[in-house]
Amino acid sequence: MINDEFFDGFEEPTETAETSVESENTENAVESEGNQQPAESEQVGETANPQETPQRRQYTPEERAQYSFRKQLNKQRNKYEGQYNQLQTQYNQLLDRLDRLEHPEKYQPLNRQQFQDDDSYIDALVQQRFDNMWAQKLEEVQNKYNEQARANEEVTAYRNRANDNVKKLFKTPESEKQYRDAVNIALQNGLGELIDQDKETAKFIMRSDFGPKIVYELATKPELVEEMFADSVTDMDRQFKIRQLEDRIRAELAPKPQVIGKPGIQQETTRGSIFDSDESVLNFLRTH
Repeated sequence: MINDEFFDGFEEPTETAETSVESENTENAVESEGNQQPAESEQVGETANPQETPQRRQYTPEERAQYSFRKQLNKQRNKYEGQYNQLQTQYNQLLDRLDRLEHPEKYQPLNRQQFQDDDSYIDALVQQRFDNMWAQKLEEVQNKYNEQARANEEVTAYRNRANDNVKKLFKTPESEKQYRDAVNIALQNGLGELIDQDKETAKFIMRSDFGPKIVYELATKPELVEEMFADSVTDMDRQFKIRQLEDRIRAELAPKPQVIGKPGIQQETTRGSIFDSDESVLNFLRTH
């Protein structure tokens, strides 16, 4: 389900990863290191307050650079591994075609004249059927493995993008904690399942740079959920509403223009056509 794959990216990171994807483990390495508890020798002379909330560690520029390097390195590795697997598949297919051309007798249907007796003929037929069934089973398993690997890679990409967007949209530890607490409670109460009922809406949130902010709005404003998911709202209506919500969030987060010049003197600005760029056209269509 899209909900299970995507909304995990909005939850508070835990010590145990939900998937065995190595790239995800590597990208979480810096955060795991930052969560390590100090040794007992370092706590001597300090009074621990069990009710005090631990503060999130602030990473140094070197640690952030190392995290970025590992992240990009894993992306490149996954990319080249995928290319290698594709080339290996093509190579095996070429070998199979070449073998069929050079040894066509191996692929001819069995007939009784090829064998000395009926028992040998029957044994060969059984062996051939077993080999074919086994080859088909191996191909099915390989296809499922490749499909699952692609799905895991997609989930990891979405999760990493969601976490990156969280950092961009909620820039302080306090605001990020407020976001995660609100979203986790909403997801536990069924918000994820509600969104997941409309696959297109779920995909839109997953792909939007403002996805975490959209989910936060839904998590903290019940009236917005009612407006978005009421029984009378069609899937098409919901697509318009979710885009309007994204546009509103984008406008709220956009940097405010700075006034340049002396007060009272109107500055002359150059306004181009709305058709100067695709983005202008899209914005015009969204707001008119």
